[in-house]
Amino acid sequence: MLGFLKKYQKIFFVFVALLVGVSVMLVGLLPRNLSSAGDKTLFKAVTGKKIKRSHYEGLKALLSTNNGEMALYGQNLGMNFFLEDAFTQNIIQPKLMGLIAQKKQDELAPLWKEQHEKEKLYKSYAHPQAAHVSADSVWHKHAPQIPELLEKLQNETDLQKAFTLRTELFLEENQFSPFALWQFLAEKQTQYQWLQKDENMAPYSLSLFGYRSLQDWFGPKVMDYACQFILQVSSIAQKRGYQASYKEAENSLAKLNEKCFQQLQFLGLKEFSDAESYFYAKLNRLGMNKVQMVSLWREILTFQNFFNEASHAALLDDLTLEDFEKYASEQVQVCTYMPPEHLRFRSPKDLAQLETYLAALGKPQELLSLNFELNDFKDIEKENPQLIEQRVEIDYKEVDVHQAAISVSVQAIWNWKNDPKNCQELLTRFPKLQIDEKMSPSNYQACFDDLDYFTQMQLDQHIRQTLLKQDENWLANAFEKVPNKNESFYSRKSGYKLPFKGLEISSKKESFLKNFFNFFQEEKALDSVTFDDVHFYKISAVKGLEEPKLVRYEDLLKDKTAEKMLQQALKKEHKKSAFKDQEFAKVKDKVLCQYLEPIQSAILKDFTTFSGSDPKQLNEIFYCNYRLYNPMREALAFYKNSDEENDNVFAFNSFWNIYASTDTLIRHQNNTREMDALLDAPENSWSLVELKNRIPVFTYILSKESKIDDHPMQKQLRSELSSEAIQALATELLDQIELNNYSSHE
Repeated sequence: MLGFLKKYQKIFFVFVALLVGVSVMLVGLLPRNLSSAGDKTLFKAVTGKKIKRSHYEGLKALLSTNNGEMALYGQNLGMNFFLEDAFTQNIIQPKLMGLIAQKKQDELAPLWKEQHEKEKLYKSYAHPQAAHVSADSVWHKHAPQIPELLEKLQNETDLQKAFTLRTELFLEENQFSPFALWQFLAEKQTQYQWLQKDENMAPYSLSLFGYRSLQDWFGPKVMDYACQFILQVSSIAQKRGYQASYKEAENSLAKLNEKCFQQLQFLGLKEFSDAESYFYAKLNRLGMNKVQMVSLWREILTFQNFFNEASHAALLDDLTLEDFEKYASEQVQVCTYMPPEHLRFRSPKDLAQLETYLAALGKPQELLSLNFELNDFKDIEKENPQLIEQRVEIDYKEVDVHQAAISVSVQAIWNWKNDPKNCQELLTRFPKLQIDEKMSPSNYQACFDDLDYFTQMQLDQHIRQTLLKQDENWLANAFEKVPNKNESFYSRKSGYKLPFKGLEISSKKESFLKNFFNFFQEEKALDSVTFDDVHFYKISAVKGLEEPKLVRYEDLLKDKTAEKMLQQALKKEHKKSAFKDQEFAKVKDKVLCQYLEPIQSAILKDFTTFSGSDPKQLNEIFYCNYRLYNPMREALAFYKNSDEENDNVFAFNSFWNIYASTDTLIRHQNNTREMDALLDAPENSWSLVELKNRIPVFTYILSKESKIDDHPMQKQLRSELSSEAIQALATELLDQIELNNYSSHE
């Protein structure tokens, strides 16, 4: 027997080698994820078509591969060549994914909740050393929808709405990928020489929520249902005569593969010499052969063609809406005049603040007018110094006791602290100290060591200042060591904006300000002064650079001066009101109503006179809206009589410049009644004063035209009708189709 085997060993070797080779080839052609024995019918489509497990799992493999640049996530095969066209455009963009999820929302709700809780905790990338080098800063400039949708998603409480927002966010990231974000951030890092490069920043780490695939975004169950929906709809489409041929699917795959290969070449990924080798490598990665891939692609194309046909069902002739578009596209160019922002009242308080300011300036010729004779400047300054400002220049020196005390030696502090004579003073300032002048030196020192760090710092600072001030000449010496400061700024007679710390609450304020503003012509320096016993000032020169002038009302609102003036006026009103016996804080609103009664009566009378009717609703908003009607009519009369057209020269008493803006109004974007009035009026004419968005305005009509640009409304309408048709068909089909969870079935 052994001799027989030895004699024919070459023949046996060739036979075994041939058998092994054939076996390897046959096994290699089968999908790696499924054996032929396990390839049974998974379910029947609504048409009765049997769907094999291999077919279903193959489609899942296609749909579940990473969306976008897979190479950026460490996989060398690059982008999935089918996904962008087949899934995003045909399932996600037409909102079919949302319809599928809605049908299964009860089952998906627990998974959505878990996913949403994780998304709420997500924080976008920011450089660890420079917060301004961040994903948010790049998004706001190049993809503003991403941060807006991200905020909405993280704040959303309804899980179904959160799913919709997640879908929109997915589409936005497809337009501005993590790779694009990485490129912008990498470039921003190089703009700062001092900024260290963040080695941990990589494209895959910049994806929203860390999601890298469709399953990450929408969950495996939704992907299962989407696969079933595609296969079910494809079978229905085939029964109705929609069938993509093998050749059509093969050519479509070849084009998409070539496109993807060229993109990888552009990114610098040269692993594959040509598109064909890339295609077969992709097939091997998915565990498929070409026949299987083309067969699956035929299902997707059939699904796509079926819905495309439905979307084109609503046809519109280009002339259908031409007359309507001509009407809706009518335009008029106007210049709109309106009061400045700070004269737009939102509450009675805003109105009262203006009236208080006007009362401080003078008395108008008419109660509602903003043009009036000013009181004598000195009277205004005497009664309300906070309304007068002057640009001044000062030369001064500043000594900070804390800084000056640093010069005291550590040895001097040690000696003073350990001298029992100072025990009582220390106990008065620092009750935490458990010292006694009769203690031994070691125990005495131990009490200081037991203090917390913050108290020790305070104690040392106190000792430094005490030792510093024991020298009568310490301040003069300190002023010699500090540099001279020169500043120019607008300061008010009330001391506002003066750079002296502690002045506002100091009892020395009134006398100091009197000397300060009388010092312009003096040549000698003011005596050193402090307002908080910490900061000492020595002023060597004060110069008035301009004549005193009134503070702008806008500035008084910003720094709350107008509010303070109103409070003082209301307290005076309270003393002569019917509520004077009650506490001011409790009747403040009633006092405000009494304070505004004269101006409100004038507003009501003015409105009734010029409108010829009584107001429909009389409330506090009415008075806020119509307070400036009279001043705006004054402005309109000025412009009508002005020789210079559209010249913004009018100002209310030189303190409130009127605001003008030129806009082009289009009928379908604006109020119909307003557009009718503007289009009926001749060019180069003025409108009446009217209330627009609670603001009294008037307009000057510059030009009118009717413009149609490539039927934009028809395009928009056609797009909306197509989307509605697709969703209506999908809803109808979903009612017929049963979607099951097959992921756990073997």
